[in-house]
Amino acid sequence: MFGSVILVMAAVFFGLSACAAAAAPVRFAGLLGLQAAGASGRNEVRAQYAGIFLMITLACVAALAGYAPRQAAFIVLIVALGGCTAGRLVSLITDRGFADYNAVIRTLFAVDTLGLIAASAGLLSASAG
Repeated sequence: MFGSVILVMAAVFFGLSACAAAAAPVRFAGLLGLQAAGASGRNEVRAQYAGIFLMITLACVAALAGYAPRQAAFIVLIVALGGCTAGRLVSLITDRGFADYNAVIRTLFAVDTLGLIAASAGLLSASAG
């Protein structure tokens, strides 16, 4: 049950994020403090955010539906959220604090870190069961 809740929450988060990035890449990039200049920028947002987030969503859905091992979906989440968390921590150190980060980025610090912890706990519970 615990693992299912984590996978559903991750699928919803990444699925909604994928849709937002695909439908409005300039707006999506702007929320992150980025600029999607021209067709190349929109393409990159759709590839890096919409595309990857869609695949993460599908990994979670496949595990929930029994088409893929739950451990595999949790590893996908750990890789994605662990990478984001590590990158954010390096930036936090090099930028010397949160002062210049917008509210979305500040929120993503918590989302990524808590998601990493939840995915790790999900992997441990799936491996134990």
